[in-house]
Amino acid sequence: MEIHNEFLDVNYRYQYYLLELVADNGNYYLTVPRAMKLLGISRFKITQYVEGINADLAVISPTSHLKVNADGVFESQNIDEGLTGRFV
Repeated sequence: MEIHNEFLDVNYRYQYYLLELVADNGNYYLTVPRAMKLLGISRFKITQYVEGINADLAVISPTSHLKVNADGVFESQNIDEGLTGRFV
Protein backbone atom coordinates (compact mmCIF):
# COMPACT_ATOMS: atom_id res chain seq x y z
CA MET A 1 0.00 0.00 0.00
CA GLU A 2 1.45 3.32 -1.02
CA ILE A 3 0.88 6.13 1.46
CA HIS A 4 0.66 9.69 0.21
CA ASN A 5 1.82 11.72 3.20
CA GLU A 6 1.45 15.00 1.31
CA PHE A 7 -2.33 14.72 1.81
CA LEU A 8 -2.02 14.58 5.59
CA ASP A 9 -2.32 17.59 7.88
CA VAL A 10 1.18 18.67 8.94
CA ASN A 11 0.65 17.46 12.53
CA TYR A 12 -0.52 14.04 11.37
CA ARG A 13 2.37 13.89 8.93
CA TYR A 14 4.90 14.39 11.73
CA GLN A 15 3.07 11.89 13.94
CA TYR A 16 3.35 9.38 11.12
CA TYR A 17 7.06 10.16 10.61
CA LEU A 18 7.70 9.77 14.35
CA LEU A 19 5.85 6.48 14.41
CA GLU A 20 7.87 5.30 11.41
CA LEU A 21 11.12 6.21 13.18
CA VAL A 22 10.06 4.22 16.23
CA ALA A 23 9.02 1.23 14.10
CA ASP A 24 12.22 1.36 12.03
CA ASN A 25 14.37 1.56 15.16
CA GLY A 26 12.65 -1.31 16.95
CA ASN A 27 15.94 -3.04 17.78
CA TYR A 28 17.84 0.15 18.57
CA TYR A 29 17.49 3.12 20.87
CA LEU A 30 15.76 6.17 19.49
CA THR A 31 16.26 9.23 21.65
CA VAL A 32 14.28 12.44 21.71
CA PRO A 33 17.31 14.52 20.63
CA ARG A 34 17.86 12.16 17.67
CA ALA A 35 14.19 12.36 16.65
CA MET A 36 14.29 16.15 17.02
CA LYS A 37 17.31 16.32 14.73
CA LEU A 38 15.89 13.92 12.14
CA LEU A 39 12.49 15.61 12.01
CA GLY A 40 13.63 19.19 12.61
CA ILE A 41 11.11 19.74 15.41
CA SER A 42 11.21 20.79 19.07
CA ARG A 43 10.96 18.68 22.20
CA PHE A 44 7.57 20.31 22.86
CA LYS A 45 6.29 19.11 19.47
CA ILE A 46 7.64 15.61 20.14
CA THR A 47 5.63 15.53 23.38
CA GLN A 48 2.50 16.72 21.57
CA TYR A 49 2.92 14.16 18.81
CA VAL A 50 3.45 11.30 21.27
CA GLU A 51 0.20 12.28 23.00
CA GLY A 52 -1.61 12.39 19.64
CA ILE A 53 -0.15 9.06 18.58
CA ASN A 54 -1.28 7.42 21.81
CA ALA A 55 -4.79 8.81 21.44
CA ASP A 56 -5.02 7.29 17.96
CA LEU A 57 -3.39 4.03 19.04
CA ALA A 58 -5.99 3.63 21.78
CA VAL A 59 -8.58 3.31 19.01
CA ILE A 60 -6.57 1.45 16.38
CA SER A 61 -4.56 -0.92 18.56
CA PRO A 62 -5.32 -0.74 22.30
CA THR A 63 -2.32 -2.98 23.13
CA SER A 64 0.09 -0.50 21.53
CA HIS A 65 1.57 2.61 23.10
CA LEU A 66 4.49 4.98 22.84
CA LYS A 67 6.25 6.85 25.62
CA VAL A 68 9.49 8.63 26.37
CA ASN A 69 11.27 7.36 29.46
CA ALA A 70 13.16 9.52 31.98
CA ASP A 71 16.38 9.13 29.96
CA GLY A 72 14.73 10.58 26.83
CA VAL A 73 14.55 7.22 25.03
CA PHE A 74 11.40 6.19 23.20
CA GLU A 75 9.76 3.03 24.50
CA SER A 76 7.08 1.35 22.47
CA GLN A 77 4.87 -1.65 22.78
CA ASN A 78 3.42 -3.48 19.79
CA ILE A 79 4.51 -0.85 17.28
CA ASP A 80 5.87 -2.16 14.02
CA GLU A 81 5.76 -1.28 10.34
CA GLY A 82 2.46 -3.16 9.92
CA LEU A 83 0.82 -0.88 12.45
CA THR A 84 2.11 2.31 10.85
CA GLY A 85 0.24 1.44 7.65
CA ARG A 86 -3.02 1.35 9.61
CA PHE A 87 -2.19 4.59 11.40
CA VAL A 88 -2.65 6.81 8.34
